[in-house]
Amino acid sequence: MKTKLLFFIAICICAVGCGSSDSHSNQEGVLNFGEAEYYRGWDLFGIQPKNPMMQKTIYFDYENMEEGKPIVFEVIDENGKPLHGVDLYIIDENGAFTKCEKGRFKITPPQPSIEIGLQFQDEISEGWYGWTLRVVDAGELDRIEFPEGNESIAHDSHPSVLRFKAGMEKKLNRPRVAVDSTLSTILICLLVWIFVLKFMLFDRFKIKQIIIEDSESERRILVRGALSLTLSSKTQKQSIWERIFVGKRLFYRDEFFSDGDVVISPRNRKTITIKAPDNYDVDSNIISKEDDAPSSIKNSNRQKKEVRIV
Repeated sequence: MKTKLLFFIAICICAVGCGSSDSHSNQEGVLNFGEAEYYRGWDLFGIQPKNPMMQKTIYFDYENMEEGKPIVFEVIDENGKPLHGVDLYIIDENGAFTKCEKGRFKITPPQPSIEIGLQFQDEISEGWYGWTLRVVDAGELDRIEFPEGNESIAHDSHPSVLRFKAGMEKKLNRPRVAVDSTLSTILICLLVWIFVLKFMLFDRFKIKQIIIEDSESERRILVRGALSLTLSSKTQKQSIWERIFVGKRLFYRDEFFSDGDVVISPRNRKTITIKAPDNYDVDSNIISKEDDAPSSIKNSNRQKKEVRIV
């Protein structure tokens, strides 16, 4: 016997993780699945994406409750194209999920309801999307009554019976947000230290050159911007980390300074300070560019060198 299907939307169930937007509130004749919050994964730490499924229950009413042939439904997008970017599932009474191939599913009268689930695929862009549910095979039905507001979409040999929509918002997972925020804060602090604070906290030479000379030789050393100049009989190198986070230090090797290291540091813009072990006899520990007078240094062998600045 032919039967008639009264197709309508009743109170529906929304899965955890679904929300709704004021700009996308329920419209007449449109089933709103809400908005899913998709949390991106993090391969570095093996964190998988969190992709919630949105669920709704659709109820059917029949004029006669006699069992008939299955009715086949198909979900298409708003342009009439096959379902893409989202997976459609049928959920049985035990909560088991069955994926609908090509967006199709069926009911067998007098089945009173069916629970369907929507899950966005990973590659789809965030936003709101709309679909249409249409009848592909009406079985033994001779007429379908449409929900209020959907009469206009019943227009072809495969009558459309329901419109529905859902949205997705992609978010970073909370551990990644915490780690990224921490790393960003550390990076900003490091950059501020390297490019700003270290120049404010550590004095640097403002003079251009320091000249180390004796009766036989003269050595001019460019020192502008350096933290210090160390005179030593040993080869010394500065660590890369100190150079990055503190600043450049210069080293000058000469056997004359075998009694210990002599360190020359900036005192102000036009003055330097000489610090030497007691084995040396230093004429003046402070040299000013304005005085244009050198300072002599004698070692334990009574050899002599002079230090001048220009």
